[in-house]
Amino acid sequence: MKREVATGIQDFETLRVERRFYVDKTNFIQEWWKGGDSLTLITRPRRFGKTLNMSMLNCFFSDRYKNRGERFEGRKVWEDPELRKELGKLTVIILTFAGLKGATYQSTMVQIKKYLVKLFSQYPGLYASEKTDGNKRLALRNITERMSEEDAVLSLNLLSTLLEMEKRF
Repeated sequence: MKREVATGIQDFETLRVERRFYVDKTNFIQEWWKGGDSLTLITRPRRFGKTLNMSMLNCFFSDRYKNRGERFEGRKVWEDPELRKELGKLTVIILTFAGLKGATYQSTMVQIKKYLVKLFSQYPGLYASEKTDGNKRLALRNITERMSEEDAVLSLNLLSTLLEMEKRF
């Protein structure tokens, strides 16, 4: 069966499930993971696969995709038995501004705040968790489309902290 070339699909799982033509870039997972960098900045021109690469990393490492190794069977990363053990073991926050198209600073901030609210909504258990203390509950209540820019800036740190607390206990 001839595979169809996917144009505009930025989701790794969609490409694999729909069996679309895909140039294997999973060796990026190996290079990145074994590189040991404490910080990675991925810069490429528009339409060069940044979002697709982030989606691929998410599908490999996120605990939301554990037991879905078939997405990577036959790909370069699957040849590494040590790395294969890392499949689905992490809590991953994927953040992309690919869809933001603000004409002004203010309109861009409105879109970022909406995006952050949507991101937090993916983790509804945090609001009711016994591990979330009073100060963090208050900070969570401030994550709305009307939040201050300061709360927006601090929101990713808050989300990371809360997710780490959930995992530890």
